[in-house]
Amino acid sequence: SQVFASSAVDLIYIGTRHDSHASLAAQALRAGKAVLCEKPISLTLEGLREVLQAQRESSAFLSVGYNRRYAPTSRALKSRLPAGVAKVINYTVSCGRVPKDHWTLDERAGGGRLLGECDHFFDLMGYFTDAEVVEVNAFHHADQSTPIWQALNFQVALRFDDGSLATFTYTDQAGAAQPRERVEVHSGGATLRIDDFNLLVDLSKGVKKLRAAKGLGHKQELDLVLRHLAGEQVQDIVGVSEVEEATLCSQAALRSMQLGRPVKLAELRAELAAGE
Repeated sequence: SQVFASSAVDLIYIGTRHDSHASLAAQALRAGKAVLCEKPISLTLEGLREVLQAQRESSAFLSVGYNRRYAPTSRALKSRLPAGVAKVINYTVSCGRVPKDHWTLDERAGGGRLLGECDHFFDLMGYFTDAEVVEVNAFHHADQSTPIWQALNFQVALRFDDGSLATFTYTDQAGAAQPRERVEVHSGGATLRIDDFNLLVDLSKGVKKLRAAKGLGHKQELDLVLRHLAGEQVQDIVGVSEVEEATLCSQAALRSMQLGRPVKLAELRAELAAGE
């Protein structure tokens, strides 16, 4: 409470366990503080609604640590994509073996890997398309005794309003030589691939390794946030609309798994509005 009330504090960074993010972010926003929160902003629609309401009431800056979009390889890939052409994206995350008692797989504290981590990846795919997600369809591979929030093998298909399509795969079954993260983007005859955000390959005409600085984008993210708060005009920074959409994608994927059908983001937006 002292931090929220202090006139010496302009920006509050939230990096606690997932279940506390929404309440802390809402409290900070109501106090008029800028907020940079680690993913996810919320594990529930109710928590997301609380954060969005607090931001609207205060007009304070809100961002979430979707650092992948700031990575030099991500920026370099996007700069090589043809403008105005729909994209087809394949994104695979190999998470390795995760103990079943790990806190991220706890329903309340961590929410599972889908809700606790994957908004990160959905944001990057939205960054590459410059389009809004319309519909989500998701499937998980688990036996009947495994709760959805403990699933470590699932696929999520995203359909965007510009015709772009994306398939996201999360698995603990990959071989040791598989990159932890591999992103492939196809568009207008161009094919580009990122491996672990330290290698960018252009497959459009043969195989060409492109130069780009390594790193996951943490440094660039913080630099842009601080420059923005100092009044500088910066581009492609994560704001309220990106936070809302990426979080809704995770919620839609969970609901799709539960109901066994595609889920339109408009359904969830209507629920958000109905609870205000």
